[in-house]
Amino acid sequence: MVGIDELDLPAASITKVAKKALDNNALFQKDARMAVTKCTTVFISFLTNYSNESARARGKKTIIADDVIKGIQELGFEEFIPRMKDMVAGKRKKTRDDYDDLQVIVIS
Repeated sequence: MVGIDELDLPAASITKVAKKALDNNALFQKDARMAVTKCTTVFISFLTNYSNESARARGKKTIIADDVIKGIQELGFEEFIPRMKDMVAGKRKKTRDDYDDLQVIVIS
């Protein structure tokens, strides 16, 4: 099993997300980028662990969106849950719409 110290998200991806959250005039030093990268990796590890526990409690091995939402709640980020549920519902609707469009193309 790989230890958390051996895992890191791509620095370019972290920088891109962080810069979108910052003012245009803000600077993002290398050590700050590294700290955010490590914290993000740890956060995702914790979230995945809690989500996996939720899936196992359902008797499943596959983590679904509801498991992730439950993990967010377990981590104490309840204020993000309504937005996450809206995003999941929007994604499911888009997927259904795309599937319906595909059926029209296949049938035609």
